[in-house]
Amino acid sequence: MSFRIAARGLILEGIGAVQRDACKVTLFDRGPDPKRPDRFVSVVTNKPDEVNQICTFVGDAQIRTSVRGILLRIHDSNTANSTCECPQGNT
Repeated sequence: MSFRIAARGLILEGIGAVQRDACKVTLFDRGPDPKRPDRFVSVVTNKPDEVNQICTFVGDAQIRTSVRGILLRIHDSNTANSTCECPQGNT
């Protein structure tokens, strides 16, 4: 899955591995060269599917870059009402 993160003047794009286990969906990426990771991206969300309809819609992310030393932590207590767009001025 491809992703784009824009925050603090940094735009980070990549292709992450996605896994699903019941309600839990995880995206993980360490950059294009596994021997020299330039980032650590971990996103976990609790999203319902056709079988698991009772899920919490909670999401957490941690983004760390080795290039600029930026660490971001994001918590969303209700991903059901979230948008997938960068706020104005962060692109």
